[in-house]
Amino acid sequence: DRLAGLVGKHHTSGPPLCDASGPAASLLPALEQLGIEVEAVNAKEHAQACGGLYDAVIQGQLRHLSQPMLNVAAAGADRKFYGDAWLWARRSSTADITPLVAITLAKWAHENARAAALSVW
Repeated sequence: DRLAGLVGKHHTSGPPLCDASGPAASLLPALEQLGIEVEAVNAKEHAQACGGLYDAVIQGQLRHLSQPMLNVAAAGADRKFYGDAWLWARRSSTADITPLVAITLAKWAHENARAAALSVW
């Protein structure tokens, strides 16, 4: 119900995202039954998102104002390898990394929506 309310209230460039291999993926069938479109992000896309966030932070293109939940998530985050790339690892992280995963996928979605819009022109 909460997600339906948020989707209806906020006008975004696309549907909410969900890590297809994460715990929230268990909600996908119920959301589909409610008519809520959710885009499932696969491991390859998640790895691209993680690399993109990391690169942006290292290059000084992205930073955040001190937010306690994100600070804790970033400090306790661990990585798992996916080929030569990596993803955020929920199981081995020492904190709830949900805020970090959320901003990682949000940045990726924003960049991909922008790239798709530009390719139309």
